[in-house]
Amino acid sequence: MRKVFTLAKKGIGFVSPNPLVGAIILKNEKKIGSGFHQFFGGKHAEINAVYDAEKNGNSVANADIFVNLEPCNNIGKTGSCAEFLLKKKIGRVFFSNFDNNPKMSGGADFLSKNGVQIFPNILEKQGKNLNKFFFHRLEKKRPFFLGKIATSLNGMISEKYDQKTQISDQSSQKFTHFLRQKYDGILVGANTVKIDNPKLSVRFFSKKKRDPLRILFDPHGKISQQKEKFIFFRDENFLVFSAEKKLKTIFSTKNLEILGNKNGFFDLKKIAKILFDRNLASVLVEGGGKTITSFLNENLLDEMIFLISNKIFAQKIATPLFQETVKFPLSLKKIKKFENDAALFFVKK
Repeated sequence: MRKVFTLAKKGIGFVSPNPLVGAIILKNEKKIGSGFHQFFGGKHAEINAVYDAEKNGNSVANADIFVNLEPCNNIGKTGSCAEFLLKKKIGRVFFSNFDNNPKMSGGADFLSKNGVQIFPNILEKQGKNLNKFFFHRLEKKRPFFLGKIATSLNGMISEKYDQKTQISDQSSQKFTHFLRQKYDGILVGANTVKIDNPKLSVRFFSKKKRDPLRILFDPHGKISQQKEKFIFFRDENFLVFSAEKKLKTIFSTKNLEILGNKNGFFDLKKIAKILFDRNLASVLVEGGGKTITSFLNENLLDEMIFLISNKIFAQKIATPLFQETVKFPLSLKKIKKFENDAALFFVKK
């Protein structure tokens, strides 16, 4: 099953909001086929695995299939995997997790009633962790939010107030881009775009990659009305939240959500609902300090990563991460060392 998990991970960044799924078929204790869910709307892992076996001249009748998620029982875009496996006369099905999606669940029960042997809950905890975004979205009806921000050793996010500052070393930058590849969206505030003019893309990878949806909090529309100045608006892969109705003349409804705000702060629960409705299962909240603080105070961060540099900035002229009282409903889980930085991982208490 661990090999199935590894196979499933090949779909990271391309299948959301669907789950990551891999499948391996064994017959007479020999692997005869394998597959994974490659992209949203594409064939499911079980179907790809069966076709892989048949392509090599192998019948899957009475074979064993190992898959990390219960075979679906819904016709959907690709047909019911449970019915497909029954038609192909699979003998036994081993899987990690039941599918919590009511539209897709019931495959195991269907197969069992039709004579296929079912073995559920294999490495169940590991399987749940593999698809934590998928299960979280189903259970909470909102995306999984991870906060990530880089600071100096003394908690500053820029060397001078409102000045672009490179804080992280290259190894932790690569880690950040690895994170971006996993998440559906990457969210920043207007001040971050104004100061850093970030690309918010996935770099440092030579293999297949994709950029997450760029999400901007721009309450007064000041950044959006100067969109020619910022790389953020380089293509159509972005979404702006703003209270400025004039932006309707600049952006389509695909790229804009008009929302009321109070003193520059949005109702984050409404934001979460909108992102859920737009099929985002995970969002990386990268900053800045005001944005991170608002998510913490609303208890909406499911995890938080601080990238701590060994640099120290003068407090009198530097910008501190937290400039107001902040709630911190998280506890330290682990610490990871990079070349000159350290990453502190926090999870909900």
